[in-house]
Amino acid sequence: MKKGTDNIKPGYNRGLTVKQMAFSHAVMSGCTDADAYVQSYLEGDRGDKKNAYISRKAVDVKKSKGVSDYLAELKEKARADSEITTQDLLDELEEARSMAMSRGSFGVAVQATMGKVKLLGKDKQVLELTGNDDKPVINITVKERKK
Repeated sequence: MKKGTDNIKPGYNRGLTVKQMAFSHAVMSGCTDADAYVQSYLEGDRGDKKNAYISRKAVDVKKSKGVSDYLAELKEKARADSEITTQDLLDELEEARSMAMSRGSFGVAVQATMGKVKLLGKDKQVLELTGNDDKPVINITVKERKK
């Protein structure tokens, strides 16, 4: 990023207006499309506008090319930022297991190994029932009962 542009939001690069960006961020924060429209375009005041009008305008804004692209970008960024991969968790468990083994804490090492087993789903049996066309009809997970 160029020097001095660190604080510029990515929507500005797409030619979005401040209202379009505010709408997009309101949608991403969990507002309905209509509420996001009211917040960003009507400054929170519905006035005498009917719900049908607000809903139609909100849909128009959301479907516009720049806003729909920006929302997709925000969603992807949010997904990537919040994603903890299975591999990340497996790596942490392996590190804990190795550390426990080096310290002679074999019980803790076994717990870390069992954590990996559960994370990978190897601790249960999965049965798949198929129909006449060999397509899966239902998956059943069988777990051992605790005694």
